[in-house]
Amino acid sequence: MFKTAILFAVTVVTCHGNGLTRQISCGLIPKNLLRCIGDPQIVDRILTTECSNKDNECDTTVCVFRNQGWLEGNATDGSFKVDKKKVSDYFDKYAKDHEVWSAAVQALKTDCLGQDLQTQGPYLNCAAYDVLHCIWKNFVWNTPASQWSSNSECITTKQVVEACPLCPNNCFATAIPIGSCNACYLQPKRKS
Repeated sequence: MFKTAILFAVTVVTCHGNGLTRQISCGLIPKNLLRCIGDPQIVDRILTTECSNKDNECDTTVCVFRNQGWLEGNATDGSFKVDKKKVSDYFDKYAKDHEVWSAAVQALKTDCLGQDLQTQGPYLNCAAYDVLHCIWKNFVWNTPASQWSSNSECITTKQVVEACPLCPNNCFATAIPIGSCNACYLQPKRKS
């Protein structure tokens, strides 16, 4: 009996550690994430502001991509696709102008522009949204250590980024059926 009690105690301690580690809760993207990684300006804030009055994030992203010149076809009637060459050229220039983000740019060119993407959020047939979320996710996952803020809030945020998939926040809205963002959940948490 004594051996069983010792075995049980060792198992509990081994499984639960010392109790001082904080449980990471995956879900919504932390609000302070951009501030914690130095707020990289992926697209021009003026374009983002001009498009902020749209009905949803898909329409906003399509507006940004249209204004940025990243769409082929007619964006107003939905018969368009993302011009991956123009997006790639933009980020090549971005990497030259912001060398600290060059690893993120190389990763996003492979992950987001080198293949067809699965739906990244609740919007079906919104390639611009899918590409932009993929780009943003690669910037976050490939943030150089020097860009991460060392304040305590950002340390927790970094732990969330390292442990969780970066699903769009609207995947967690009550109006979105559970499972509609499966492609997001199936993505690797972070590239090694």
